[in-house]
Amino acid sequence: MQTMAEQPLEGQGARSGSIGSAVPPAPEAVRYSFTRRFALLAFASIALVSAASAAFLAKTLVEETIHHDAVEVMQFVQSFTPLAEAEEFFRGTGDRAAHLEAMAPLLARIAAMPDSVHVNVYDREKRVLWSTKRDMVGKALTQNPELDEALEGELEVESSLLEERRYLKPEHAFLKGISDNFVETYVPIWSRDHRSVLGVIEIYRRPQPLFEMTQTLVRAVWLSALLGALFLFGSLFWVARRADRLIRSQQRQIVESETLAAVGEMSAAVAHSIRNPIASIRSSAELAHELDGESVREPMTDIVAQVDRIAAWITQLLVYAQPSSPRLSRVDVAAIVDACLVDFRRDLEKRQVTVLTDFAAALPPVVGDGALMSQVFVTLISNALDAMPSGGTLTISGRLPQDGNRVYVFLADTGVGISPENLQRLFVPFHTTKKSGLGVGLPLVRRVMNRMGGSIDIESVQGSGTTVKLSWPSAK
Repeated sequence: MQTMAEQPLEGQGARSGSIGSAVPPAPEAVRYSFTRRFALLAFASIALVSAASAAFLAKTLVEETIHHDAVEVMQFVQSFTPLAEAEEFFRGTGDRAAHLEAMAPLLARIAAMPDSVHVNVYDREKRVLWSTKRDMVGKALTQNPELDEALEGELEVESSLLEERRYLKPEHAFLKGISDNFVETYVPIWSRDHRSVLGVIEIYRRPQPLFEMTQTLVRAVWLSALLGALFLFGSLFWVARRADRLIRSQQRQIVESETLAAVGEMSAAVAHSIRNPIASIRSSAELAHELDGESVREPMTDIVAQVDRIAAWITQLLVYAQPSSPRLSRVDVAAIVDACLVDFRRDLEKRQVTVLTDFAAALPPVVGDGALMSQVFVTLISNALDAMPSGGTLTISGRLPQDGNRVYVFLADTGVGISPENLQRLFVPFHTTKKSGLGVGLPLVRRVMNRMGGSIDIESVQGSGTTVKLSWPSAK
């Protein structure tokens, strides 16, 4: 006789730790194909969009910060510029020395600005009228696009924070001490009627606080983009993985439904064809049992038993393939178990299996269908007997948790347990390692439990027995 580990109940390839793990696992490459592809595509898309957004935002923040600083510098310069003296000074009319002296307070203030490194003052012809580097005074610096724009009345600012320096200007030869971190501001000086630009004041600065602030802003932007990307990717991945699991679950249900539809049609036709000859065989065996002597009674008894077994298989197959809605009512679980054990009394004695029952005294009725519950216990007890061919103990107990919402029944045998390789195909329809099994026993139990709002979980350790946990809604 095969053991329960080798041939778990009809339809049972093995027992596993939970009902969810009993579905046949798809090949790994197929199972996670959707999730993996989505993860790669989502990661690439989110990373690209986040990086582009962060780069754009960081650049915009730096530009706005630098330009805002340049505007403040321009307002500072223009607020202290004596316009009357400035017109004479830039146009070169009158006493230049006197005009320069009148401009001296402004130039001194500009040169004394925090982080100021160098100052140049240009006229309309791009000649240096005044400079903190005296060697530059009187020189004409024509190769300067920013100076050209400033002479048109635009506030111009250049900085290594905005873009890398693409060329060297003639005045840079006088600025050997200036590093790459600088801000170069060109402030246009307007006439009193604000109709023309008199000249331009060029200011080189190294505002360290400004650099530190922009670096902090850039880091904050990139960190925010990174955290946002991770959160978005995690959320989308969770949704995709959940959808993938739901799709695979629905696909399995569709395949199972299609299989059952075909089996239902076949089983109905076969059942009607088989039942009549089986009934004739059973009647003939019973008649022979009564007429013949003791020598044939035992074989006749075995014939009747096997006929009954075939009839039970047919009934089981029809119930599985053509499920009907359960008639729910208040059911006493202990009474159902006792009735099933009476039917198994002969088999229990024959196989030398001891049954221990332990139901809590305050165990309330459950919501279920009595006939279907009997089918569940018949299947599970039969399985337990197959798992203990050399005898053992079957313990059936009932418990009510503290919340009282559900009633739990445990069936624990001391059989040979389940081999690890069979654990994943426990509830697969029509899968069995039994030579005489149909492969619908445990699948039928699960379907019946689901119809009644119950659940089934099975744990097994090879060589240590198997425990089945059933639960139903309490009817208290």
